[in-house]
Amino acid sequence: VFILIIEWIILFTLVYIIMTNNYSFIDKIASKPSSKSKQSPWVVGLYNTGTNLETKLLVKSDASYRRSDVLDFGSGNRRGYVCWKHRLLNREEQLIHTLLKFGHNRVIIMVRSPTAWYLGMKKSSYDAKRPQLPSDPFRLKKREHSWNQDNFVYAWNHYMKTALAFQQIASEKGLDVRILKYEDLIDEAKGYDIWKSTHPDESLTKKQFISVLNTKAKHHGNPRSLKAARSIAQDHGKSLLDPKDFKYIIDHADKDILTLLNYTYDI
Repeated sequence: VFILIIEWIILFTLVYIIMTNNYSFIDKIASKPSSKSKQSPWVVGLYNTGTNLETKLLVKSDASYRRSDVLDFGSGNRRGYVCWKHRLLNREEQLIHTLLKFGHNRVIIMVRSPTAWYLGMKKSSYDAKRPQLPSDPFRLKKREHSWNQDNFVYAWNHYMKTALAFQQIASEKGLDVRILKYEDLIDEAKGYDIWKSTHPDESLTKKQFISVLNTKAKHHGNPRSLKAARSIAQDHGKSLLDPKDFKYIIDHADKDILTLLNYTYDI
């Protein structure tokens, strides 16, 4: 009996210590992945910027990424809206906290030339009002919880400004945030080398890279094919746009951002 009493005293003491230190074994297990596990990057970007293609490349590189809770595979991620791949990159603190909590310390931001992006949005507008001219209204439905701007080129400017601000803040918090241009990704000569330099820890071979690009994945533009996408990337869609529209976009796109991303145009 005496031994039983001692055992109960020890048990209650342990329970008291755990409760008073607010320690939770469940939280510890749920919020801290094993150091041996490799967590997938988070891929984010506007519609029609190649987020699906980038995700396919990552999964080809590491099959375990297919089980990732943060990557979108057409039906949304399991982390909820906070890690929705087309979200505006504002409210940085909450987003950074969520990514770090679950071990996703790498972020890939997909971007695309505003002129080529405009062509993609005309082809696949999602829930945006279909713009016929750059001066037309361009808004996403409020239920999409995304950005709203009166003009689509200003929406591009606004998204890019928030993306660059997020990159700076997140990098200071320990995240590895890299910007990947869709035009570079599909470049026939240097696409693979650029992808590898952006993903130094991934094991994707050049043969695997080419095989993904040649699948019937989404190649945004009009028409949808790798050949057509490369053609649009070379002239930023100039041959498919009305000259007035092309000039309007370039004139109203943020010049500092265009320079930073090395987007140059032949008007």
